[in-house]
Amino acid sequence: MRDTSTPECSLEQLLAGRRVLFVNGIRSDQPSGGNTATQSMLSRWRERGLCDLVELGLNPAQGESERAFALKTFPAALFVLWGRFSGQVWLEFFRRVSPLLWLRCLWARWRIRPDVVVFNHHASFMFLSVFTGLSRVLVWHDVLSLKQVPGVDRRRDARRCAYLERRAIRQASHAVTFSFDDERALSLLHRIKPVVMPVIDGRARPRPPNRVVRAGQWLLIGNWARVENTEGAEAFLRACAAILESGEARASAAFHVAGHGSEAFVRQLIAQCPAVARLDLRVTARYGDIQDFDEAALLAPLRQGAGIKLKTIEAWSAGIPVLGTAQAFTGLPARVWRRGGHRVDSVEALARLCLTDGALDAVLTQLRPLEAYDAYQAAIRETEAQPRQAPLNK
Repeated sequence: MRDTSTPECSLEQLLAGRRVLFVNGIRSDQPSGGNTATQSMLSRWRERGLCDLVELGLNPAQGESERAFALKTFPAALFVLWGRFSGQVWLEFFRRVSPLLWLRCLWARWRIRPDVVVFNHHASFMFLSVFTGLSRVLVWHDVLSLKQVPGVDRRRDARRCAYLERRAIRQASHAVTFSFDDERALSLLHRIKPVVMPVIDGRARPRPPNRVVRAGQWLLIGNWARVENTEGAEAFLRACAAILESGEARASAAFHVAGHGSEAFVRQLIAQCPAVARLDLRVTARYGDIQDFDEAALLAPLRQGAGIKLKTIEAWSAGIPVLGTAQAFTGLPARVWRRGGHRVDSVEALARLCLTDGALDAVLTQLRPLEAYDAYQAAIRETEAQPRQAPLNK
């Protein structure tokens, strides 16, 4: 059923002064780019007093065990396991499909009586039908039909994703994304014009001018419980270890792995590949602010994923340049990322650069991360000023 409840208007006009139910499919109990982007968006709305906002989480409660949540929300866990073992991306739409969560949404509709419902993340889109007749907004953290998985032919999987995307779009009146690439893709593939929200808002907060940046010291940050981060980083560190063992390394290098799950990630990697233990590795599971790091650059050896990479923009906001594969700069216009980032063809190429004396000196001298952050904020403002076309389902 197509939504016909809302006249054509901007997103802010739709939300202004109304009771908004925020159906959250992004976990808030674990640090992640998706959660940071979500909180930035909610803070923006709250600080402006835009609407009466009520949040409905579809995720484990604080301190709740994964097993207890899986049992309560059965059969959602089956889709999660199926997706992990098969690699089929379309199954991510069903990660929260559960009679209990469906009833929770139905109860929220009756009890809260919202005017507008915002669905955050594609895992929440399966509950659109519970709110038929209300104004509905989709928040796209990524477009799954565009997701890249190395070494996998995704043509059939991508078609299934596109079908599910179209079904969700037909039931909504507005869309939000955090990625300029996803904005363009949704416009071309599905003929909707989403609002682009910043993943980080506000002024840059560069590292102190007296901070000594250590040459040959490289930083890797992420949520190391996510395969999108671990898969590429593992390939990168294995490649560095192989170069070191072969005697081809022409420079000393140290790698600082930081973020949630970093200790377990490094421990498991060394158990699988003992040669990695020969690298100069440092691990920090918890840190206060990205400003606190003094490494020469952030490394982003990513080989899969979609959407926009928050750590890239966060590094720029602190004046830290970014070296990475094409995936490190997805969702960003070339005129933005080229100011503060250097792109390599593969994680192996990145490993060779880090272990070759002087290979990155000229590159780092030319990069202007703070300019890249300012250019990102300017690009966001440009999209806000653009007129919105009527949604497809109108």
